[in-house]
Amino acid sequence: MANRRLTWGWPDVGPRQAELDHAIIDLRVDESLPWDQQDIVPYVDGEEPSLLLIDVNPGTFFYRCTIVDIEGQTDVDPAEIEITGASDRPGQALNFAATDE
Repeated sequence: MANRRLTWGWPDVGPRQAELDHAIIDLRVDESLPWDQQDIVPYVDGEEPSLLLIDVNPGTFFYRCTIVDIEGQTDVDPAEIEITGASDRPGQALNFAATDE
C-alpha cells in the first residue's frame, strides 16, 4: 500500500458567481460503479488545496473533484482522473538452502 496525494486548483470566481465553499472528492474502483464520497476539503483563500490518502491499495482508482459554492451550487462538469497504483514487490524466498548429496 502507498500514500496518494490529490491536488487541484480553485477556479476563479466571476462577478456573478458566489464565493467558493469547498470541494467534494469522490472515488470509485470501476467506471460502472457509483461514486462514493471520500472527503470534503474546505476552500481557504490563498491555499493550494490537496488531500492525502493514506495506505491506498494497489489497483486502478477513479477520482472526481466537484467544486461547491457558498450557495450549495456545484460546478457543471466535475474534474475526473484515473490512476493505477502498482503492487509492492513480493517478499524473499523463505528457507532457501543448498545441500551436498
